[in-house]
Amino acid sequence: MAVESFRENTEIDFVYLEFISEKDCLLAFDSFEDGRSGDHRFVSSKLEKLIIGGQEHEQYRACIYLNTNGISKFLGKIEAYLNPENDSASGNPRNTKLLNNIADIQRATLSSFWQENEIDFPELDEEVWWEVWLRREDTQNDIREDEAVINMLVDNIIVVAERRLLFPEHIVRMVRCTARELSTTILYS
Repeated sequence: MAVESFRENTEIDFVYLEFISEKDCLLAFDSFEDGRSGDHRFVSSKLEKLIIGGQEHEQYRACIYLNTNGISKFLGKIEAYLNPENDSASGNPRNTKLLNNIADIQRATLSSFWQENEIDFPELDEEVWWEVWLRREDTQNDIREDEAVINMLVDNIIVVAERRLLFPEHIVRMVRCTARELSTTILYS
């Protein structure tokens, strides 16, 4: 759970944002990750094919986690980019690599995390099995870091499979519910 990741020494307020590229342009994914401070985290990306005027184009979407410090830092980068006084000696705006190819920024929704290109995102009230990936903080020990999330889901009468997968950085659980239930219980909790 995102809040658990920032339990110590940081604010627990956060947001998931979805960055959408200009057509046929890459996003600077590496510029979003901030591993040292943990203020930004790259969550996922998707490549979409668009048909515009009979021509096929590519568009990227990146889902990024930002805590309150990350939001402030990102807004500072935008301000520096927009202020000509901060331009480089060659006249280029600061943070060009990060910001130049962004067409849109919006608050991420549950569908922003959907990674199945071959399967359409479920209808809001369609009950399906979901993979829920939770970030692990203690990668050495199995300390049931997912217990609080599982209890919250069960309290909301969501079916949670007993088995789980442990990866070095994630715990994966299967839960059965609707998109509406999952987004209101876990996405921004």
